[in-house]
Amino acid sequence: MNEQEKRSRGAVADGRRLREEVAALRTLAAQRDRALQELQVQLERRAKELDCLLGISRLVEREERSWEEFLVGIVDLLPPAWQYPELTCARVIFEEKEFRTANFQETPWRQIRDITVGGTRRGSLEVAYLRERPERDEGPFLKEEAGLVDAVAERLGRIIERRWAEEALRRAHQELEIKVRFRTGELERANEQLRIEIAEHKRTEEAVRKSHRALKVLSQCNQALVRAGEESVLLHEICRITVEAGEYRLAWVGFAEEGEEKAVRPVAQAGYEHGYLEGLNITWADRERGRGPTGTAIRTGTLCIAKDIVNDPGFSPWRKEALKRGYASSIALPLVADERVLGALNIYAAEPDAFDQEESRLLMELAKNLAFGIVALRTRVAREKTEEELRRSEARYRAIVEDQTELICRHVPDTMLTFVNDAFCRYFGKGREQWVGRSFLSSVAAADRIRVHDEIRNLSRESPVATVEHRVEGPGGGIRWQLWTHRMILDPQGRHIEFQSVGRDITERRTMEEALARSAEKIKFFAYSITHDLKSPAVGIYGMTKLLSKHCRDSLDERGKEYCDKILRASEHVASLIDKINTYIVAKEAPLNFERVNICEIVKLVKDEFSPQLVVRQIVWLQPTVPVEIVADRLSMVRVFRNFIDNALKYGGDELSEIRIDYDDREDCHVLSVSDDGAGVRAGDYEAIFGLFQRDESARAVEGAGLGLAIVKEIAERHNGRVWAEPGKCRGTTFRIAIAKNL
Repeated sequence: MNEQEKRSRGAVADGRRLREEVAALRTLAAQRDRALQELQVQLERRAKELDCLLGISRLVEREERSWEEFLVGIVDLLPPAWQYPELTCARVIFEEKEFRTANFQETPWRQIRDITVGGTRRGSLEVAYLRERPERDEGPFLKEEAGLVDAVAERLGRIIERRWAEEALRRAHQELEIKVRFRTGELERANEQLRIEIAEHKRTEEAVRKSHRALKVLSQCNQALVRAGEESVLLHEICRITVEAGEYRLAWVGFAEEGEEKAVRPVAQAGYEHGYLEGLNITWADRERGRGPTGTAIRTGTLCIAKDIVNDPGFSPWRKEALKRGYASSIALPLVADERVLGALNIYAAEPDAFDQEESRLLMELAKNLAFGIVALRTRVAREKTEEELRRSEARYRAIVEDQTELICRHVPDTMLTFVNDAFCRYFGKGREQWVGRSFLSSVAAADRIRVHDEIRNLSRESPVATVEHRVEGPGGGIRWQLWTHRMILDPQGRHIEFQSVGRDITERRTMEEALARSAEKIKFFAYSITHDLKSPAVGIYGMTKLLSKHCRDSLDERGKEYCDKILRASEHVASLIDKINTYIVAKEAPLNFERVNICEIVKLVKDEFSPQLVVRQIVWLQPTVPVEIVADRLSMVRVFRNFIDNALKYGGDELSEIRIDYDDREDCHVLSVSDDGAGVRAGDYEAIFGLFQRDESARAVEGAGLGLAIVKEIAERHNGRVWAEPGKCRGTTFRIAIAKNL
């Protein structure tokens, strides 16, 4: 018996044992299914009972229901809880009143229970079937249904008894409350009227005082705004006037800074500060140190008041230091200009609730005037700085443009030149006066003028720049190549006034590119020729060696058989290598057909191809369950997954037990990945393995050409993406390829 027959018999025995185990598992599954069905029936019955009792409890909770509505609700809850709800009807008779379901009929198949309240029968509860049903535990009814009708009747009696008691207690309590309110009402009304009059008088006096001081502050601050010449002086003057004229404890201005921290930077202050601002560390972000008055005012653009610093939760980070300095309340006023919050004016008072509605309105007007003054000062300074910078910029621009080696010119929309630099004049051998007033297109070769004119004419505010290569007639009469970048120039109102163009000679570069293209074609032709010429001898050697092994193997000694096997493997490897090289060239050069590709279909196709290896090695295959569609070249995607899976099976080793395919939808690309839990790649080889003929050192004993991952890299780059590898979560390797979405 040779080795192949032994393996065949072993496989038959394994298959027999596997069928016996499957039959045993099916029997066990059937037994469990029956047990589950019985349990499900019991659970459904229990759920009906619980639903009924829960419904009664909910009816009890709704005290606004009348007795009639309550009993109608009880009747409607009963049929769904019985075994045959569509054949079940119910009726409640209470205090000579009857409540029944719409389908109620008196039948022989029924259950009746008394409703007892306080030991006295007050009515009855009846549940009946409309048609005869098979005999069960109690006639046609289940024993659980008998227990349920008992429970409902008993609970109904207790609910009615409790409601009667509650209603009697409520009536007695209401009568007592009416008497107490009647005797104390007149005295309370008289006392309340007196308190209102006293409080109103005090409020009026306090409001007048606060409005007077706020008006005083507003008036003096407006005068300071008129006289202001510098921003820092203005801010300190506003704080000083606020404290002195308004008799406040402290005033300070903080500016909102952009950036990750969103800090509030104090820039001016007056009053009793005593180091308070040094430790503020306020932000206008929505976190703990940004939920105080200052941060909230800046973040929301509305004023924010801390009426009582002692108890205000938003003031907790600064409460201790504030109380040390006698601050009892505060107001933060946002400095808003052009719908942008610059910062906040913050005012602190020594008494709680110091800022009423009228005073807050006047102070908010002060903040608006201050924001306007800040913007006006900044605008004036910026204008003066801009004017000076513009004068310097014009001088620098002319010096820079004239010193450039690039050709620079400006022309109006009708292509008439308004400026050319010295380099432009030197290149074409003509003076500036010969170019200004002529069309820019006169320097372009006649064959390219229409194309260049269309490129310039198609520029817009949305796409203001274009780069164009075209030919020109050189000074000596020969044709030269130039690269020009044209840019639209707009005035401050966004109107197009002219174009600025920068060009340079690229004749040498074009010559080199054409030479490289011709060289690439020769190399590609050489590669195809070599692979074609090598494949036929390799296939011939493989076929002849196979025939030699088939017909003459028995006449060879052991060494001859070994040499024969080595020749077979070597010739097969050469043929495989040639196929890989052809595939690499196709992946690099062949045109791509971009279309909508279902990745799950591709994965299934590749899985079927490798299915025998997956089954024999008992490898778990995991893939997305949701359909995934992308725009890509279908054949390229098959090659990607085929190479990734082949790589995992070849180099995963005996540790390989799982292959997982995943998909990640990112903003600008689709990311497809294949992960395995095999032997993995050495830490320093994750980039090198994508090069031509590059293989991991640990895989030297595995058949392979080192071209599979290089092919995947070419496919990724031709899809405007990339490919990379990284260690698995626990072990193994994850290969990922990104495919651009804008193909």
